[in-house]
Amino acid sequence: MPALKIYLCFDKSDSAFCDSLAHSLLKSGANVYFHYPALSADQAVLNAHKELSARSIVLFILSPSAILSTQMRAEAEHAAMLFAQFPQQIALPILAHSVPSQDIWPFLREFPRIEGPNGSALPAAVAIQQTISMLALDSATYDASAMPTNSAFLLNTGKALYWQNRYSEAITLFTAAIDLQDRHLAAWYNKGMALKSLSQFQDALACFTQALAIDPHSVASMVGIGNVYLDLKQDELALQYINNALELDPHFRSAWNSKGIALAALKQYQDAIACYDKALEFDPNFSKAWNSKGIALAALKQYQDAIACYDHALETDPMFTYAWNSKGSVLANLKQYQDAIACYDKALEIDPTNVRAWNYKGWIFAALKQYKKAIAYYDQTLEIDPKFAYAWNNKGVALVAFKKYQDAIACYDHALETDPKFVYAWNNKGRSLTALQQYQDAIACYDKTLEIDPKNINAWYSKAMALDNLHQRTEALTCINSALALNPNDFLALRLKSAILFKQRKFLEFLNTYKKLWGFQ
Repeated sequence: MPALKIYLCFDKSDSAFCDSLAHSLLKSGANVYFHYPALSADQAVLNAHKELSARSIVLFILSPSAILSTQMRAEAEHAAMLFAQFPQQIALPILAHSVPSQDIWPFLREFPRIEGPNGSALPAAVAIQQTISMLALDSATYDASAMPTNSAFLLNTGKALYWQNRYSEAITLFTAAIDLQDRHLAAWYNKGMALKSLSQFQDALACFTQALAIDPHSVASMVGIGNVYLDLKQDELALQYINNALELDPHFRSAWNSKGIALAALKQYQDAIACYDKALEFDPNFSKAWNSKGIALAALKQYQDAIACYDHALETDPMFTYAWNSKGSVLANLKQYQDAIACYDKALEIDPTNVRAWNYKGWIFAALKQYKKAIAYYDQTLEIDPKFAYAWNNKGVALVAFKKYQDAIACYDHALETDPKFVYAWNNKGRSLTALQQYQDAIACYDKTLEIDPKNINAWYSKAMALDNLHQRTEALTCINSALALNPNDFLALRLKSAILFKQRKFLEFLNTYKKLWGFQ
């Protein structure tokens, strides 16, 4: 379970309260950042901007002295402005000393506060315990019946559960908030985010659509819909919603990042990088955009530049597991396997339930032909997430190394049950069926692959092999020519074509293909 990443915003006069609060948060497993105003004003601002970009929760420690502090006000205004773009973030004022409501800065008044009656401060121990409870950092199991009938408190605790990957509990609280206030925009949005994290995409779409019905100008809800369509591999439709969001708010950094991801999915990597640069123009500390840019550069095989981007992301947010995973993947592509494993281990140190890191470690051991170890890591992945399609597919590939084709096919079927459009699983299933000489069933798998991805050269080649085994050589040649239309210099396709032509006694065509195969003029 990942640690909550919390930023404490406070004035030096409240250092004693802040120390006690920070100690309790750390003891509860949170990752906490707070600085003392002994830092220079410029350094404090730089630190604040960097840390706030990496954190999902900011706690404002309020007192009469804090309200009068221009430095704290500037820091709090920046935090509130940054968090305004993200309905998932938690902004929570806590009264260390009594402050009349009218004295609290206007941009903080809308947030629920940890306070006593009439703007009084609670005893420190009580205020801290209420904070721990609201952030779901105690050992309780959270459900609506155990919570105050207050939609704002339900929403905040639901968000805290979300950030700890406790999605089902979070959904229960968001639903309770909606029951209290059916047009609660943030509750609908956050419920959508939690459902999306559980891969319940249609339900997530329904929540984001409801949020958009409440506020047709909700840019975050438009991006939420776009991101679900990205998960559903409907990239063009995703772009429509994301572009609509950017028309309403060209400064919405998350929309630029999502647009880049959509363009990258369409293999328009340079355009995607331009979008990530736009996001970073608005926030140079936006670690997600640095990570996304690195992924696009890696797709262009610009690996060193990609690693530099991941390092930027990790400089801002050392606990950003996606960047550790991404950096590990590039190092693995460079066959720097030990360095890659170190990255995955770092991700798992931060979040032991990180299925991608477990899966990637399995992939490395498979690359090293240590298939038993690889399968053990895939099994660890699937113990955490039985619906993780990539791990099922990869386990199938590892089982093929032991010629356990039926077991491999069962793995591919598990992957396809979760993701029916998973082309690698369809193609790999076809190969295992081919190994079992079940050629017609194999061809059906390759046809499914090509229905999803008509430019999949491996599927065209594999289908041609199956047809050749059925002595349907004219049809096999058609498939091979489709493969060569995608890559005229594909060695395997040229070799298979020459073999089929020889069997058909088309010797002139065979010689021409054979010469091309070996680079003769």
